[in-house]
Amino acid sequence: MLIDQKLNDAANLAAAAAPLLDQFANGDENTVIQGRHGPYPSQAKAAKDAITKIVENFQPEVASINEHAAHVTAEADRSTAEASKAAQNNQSSANHADRSE
Repeated sequence: MLIDQKLNDAANLAAAAAPLLDQFANGDENTVIQGRHGPYPSQAKAAKDAITKIVENFQPEVASINEHAAHVTAEADRSTAEASKAAQNNQSSANHADRSE
């Protein structure tokens, strides 16, 4: 009888666990499963939470990279403007030299 009871308990535990396992494996990004030892996020929620944490951890570095990129872009724009101005001055000087000959 003891073996029958243990087998019956195991079958009941497996039957109760099957829907929880399905929620764990197939739940959406908001699914939290209440297990015997507390709450467990679904795989999708765990992945979403991990991505969120990674983004939060790297946000200062991303902000620094964006700030540096803005500075480099501003310097490139300034250099382009200076090169354009120099080219216009050279063309103007060439035109003036042609007229004075």
